[in-house]
Amino acid sequence: MPTRTDPFVPRSAPDAPTGRSGYPAPPSRAAWSKPPGGASGSALGHACRLILRGATPVVHVSWLALAAVAVFAAAAGRWSDVLVAFLCFASTLLPLSMPSFARISLPARAVDAVVVFFVATLGLGEIFDFYWMFRPWDWLMHSAAGFGVTFAGAALIVSAVGGGSVAPLAGALLAAAFSVACGTGWEIFEFTLDRFFGLNTQKGFTNTMLDLVANTAGAGVAVFYVRRWWAGHAEVGPTRVLGEFIRAHPHLFQRQPQVPQKVR
Repeated sequence: MPTRTDPFVPRSAPDAPTGRSGYPAPPSRAAWSKPPGGASGSALGHACRLILRGATPVVHVSWLALAAVAVFAAAAGRWSDVLVAFLCFASTLLPLSMPSFARISLPARAVDAVVVFFVATLGLGEIFDFYWMFRPWDWLMHSAAGFGVTFAGAALIVSAVGGGSVAPLAGALLAAAFSVACGTGWEIFEFTLDRFFGLNTQKGFTNTMLDLVANTAGAGVAVFYVRRWWAGHAEVGPTRVLGEFIRAHPHLFQRQPQVPQKVR
């Protein structure tokens, strides 16, 4: 069984594990800073180097697959698929470009999960019509999103108020509520597209409600993991990624819980 470490005590980046099989330490403060001179070309090259350094084998395979899809789609004159492939590629750059503008470096497994999610939703879902060929695909994607965003919500709560000031179950439920709120916001975004641009992203009231149910179900499963992690159990699976991310970013998780003073 893995040894449990305190998830609320950040540690400096040099002490964080490294290696493709584990959780690489985030770039140092010098690596995060922009190159001297302020030249836009140098800044762009610096960002590209950070992206390439953070790319994992899963990311490389995804890029090659998207490039192949774009080439075959262009040869067949399916320019809409070329556009979707490009948007999917651009989406995979988001988790990799975070060190260059936010001083945040996701663990390798978190990067893999985000990239696979984008490929599954845009690549398989839109280009290869998985949403139509395999009806539960949409629900699976919403469940996966609800599951993953719950851990992001837990990190936000620990950063904002300190983990020790929140009961484990309360913290897990708040993180799940954040995930459900994000899912609801996405459905509002789809409604806005349909209402003002004449699209059909929601595909009816029933589909919208099933999406919200799937998102809530994914967040509910994540509550089990987050609550155990918050209570001090051994870090396993996704909670290892969450714990490592918190401990590797002391500049985000240095807030100490504030005890309210009684008013006399």
